[in-house]
Amino acid sequence: GAIGPFSADAYFSGGSTATYPNPIDTSQVQNPAPQQVYQTERWGSDFTYTIPNLTPGATYTVRLHFAEVYFTDHPKGKRIFNVAINDQPVLTNFDIAATAHGANIAIVEPFPATALTDGTIRIHFTNGPANEAKISGIEILPSSQG
Repeated sequence: GAIGPFSADAYFSGGSTATYPNPIDTSQVQNPAPQQVYQTERWGSDFTYTIPNLTPGATYTVRLHFAEVYFTDHPKGKRIFNVAINDQPVLTNFDIAATAHGANIAIVEPFPATALTDGTIRIHFTNGPANEAKISGIEILPSSQG
């Protein structure tokens, strides 16, 4: 499965952006995004992406790309947050650094999702017990490519 081109941040509501020059280890990810994707982030206590122009009722694979680039010294436990897709929780008390076993290490969490009747998939990020939610990149693939 080839990855599609990544485009600039769009279709979001809420949150802020940041960029970090840290080199990113992508060795744990099959079909990783370009380095620059992991060096940027949208972060905040509550933000949503509403991805448009999908086929209503069709199944897609949502690939969420993460790397902890802000907390680089003993990062585990410093950022714990939640993600829901179409109002269904998919990541609860998610800790990027704990999952990736360190900072500046790319990981991808893939989930199946069905496009809503308006042809969108909504991805909602909310704070958990520590710091703010964040995302580095989002891919939406037809499930045949997932």
